[in-house]
Amino acid sequence: MKNQTITIRKISKQLNEIDSTDGGFWLPNIQRNFVWKEDQTERLFDSLMRDYPIGTLLVWKTKSEIKHRTFVANYKNNGDYKNNSNFTHFYVPENNKCKLLVLDGQQRLQSLFIGLCGSYNEKELYFNVLSGCKNTPEDIRFVFKFKKEAPDDTWIKLKEIVFNERTSKQNERMVIKTITCINLTEEQEDIISDNISLIHNVFKDEERIVYQEFDSVDRPELYSDDDVVEIFGSFEF
Repeated sequence: MKNQTITIRKISKQLNEIDSTDGGFWLPNIQRNFVWKEDQTERLFDSLMRDYPIGTLLVWKTKSEIKHRTFVANYKNNGDYKNNSNFTHFYVPENNKCKLLVLDGQQRLQSLFIGLCGSYNEKELYFNVLSGCKNTPEDIRFVFKFKKEAPDDTWIKLKEIVFNERTSKQNERMVIKTITCINLTEEQEDIISDNISLIHNVFKDEERIVYQEFDSVDRPELYSDDDVVEIFGSFEF
């Protein structure tokens, strides 16, 4: 088993991508449903911005013909978080190609994928660029919310910053320039600049995602399919 690190932006691009490094990341069909609510996903992004640890993922690199499915980008639920999705149309045909199956960390990776690449009940993830003050009385410091549209132009879609190719300084200037709903003070402009710079660090530059990899491709003698299934069963999901 070896430790790997990767940026959040990069791993988001490798979910469901068979042509990416090592065949991309997928979910084994024995994984349970996605159960996180909107506020749990929003809090994950706040935690990332606050540099809180989000734990180590567990991944199995294999060519075995294991039943697996895609991560869901545009997630919907009916209020029943135990039986909230029919995964049939997310199943992937069994194949002997190299792939990375996520054994532990589904809820976190699925939340990142929804927030950065999709939607939750047809709402996209927005960030309030004026949030983040250290002396805020609320338990949420960096305010992320799933919304149909931005309430005003102090809210931006996180994905539009994470996946564009501009520098941090270019994004800072762009965001400040587009805010016309209020006359920004110098202090508010500094807050925006700090937030955009932090987004670049957290999601684009630093390798914040850590995962342990069971490698049955390069080292097939170490981990049989039965070994990995037993390991999977030892975790509480």
